Amino acid sequence: MSYLLEKFDSIFNPGGDLTPYTEHHQNTEKHLPVSVPPYRMTLMKKEQLERQQHEIQRLQEAFIYYHILSCFQNEDVRSDFLNGKNDAVQLTIEQLSQLDQLYKFLGPGLPNERADISNHFHALAENHIFLVEGKNKEIAGTT
Repeated sequence: MSYLLEKFDSIFNPGGDLTPYTEHHQNTEKHLPVSVPPYRMTLMKKEQLERQQHEIQRLQEAFIYYHILSCFQNEDVRSDFLNGKNDAVQLTIEQLSQLDQLYKFLGPGLPNERADISNHFHALAENHIFLVEGKNKEIAGTT
């Protein structure tokens, strides 16, 4: 060993600075590196992340429905649907009224004086779940 140290003393100098740290980057193109989530997660964390993503998707879908219904509150949009203009499907006044009732049904609104706020928002959350899951619930005389 000492023979090698003497022969290659330019490489094996005692003391000196620390060996420089080198980072190696590999192009994984469109894929994440293996060292980042969800690859290096425990099964429990991975399941929790999947449940969270599922809930986010459900909420996003509910917000999209609510946004679409809110567009019907604009008089120009209502007129287009009543008259079948601008490539809108023609709706009857009764159908628009049902959409208005659904909008109010899903909207946060304020609880009436007798209802407590917890029950009000619990019912609101149930209404959104019924909508997203496609469950039947009578609203405005129809399901």
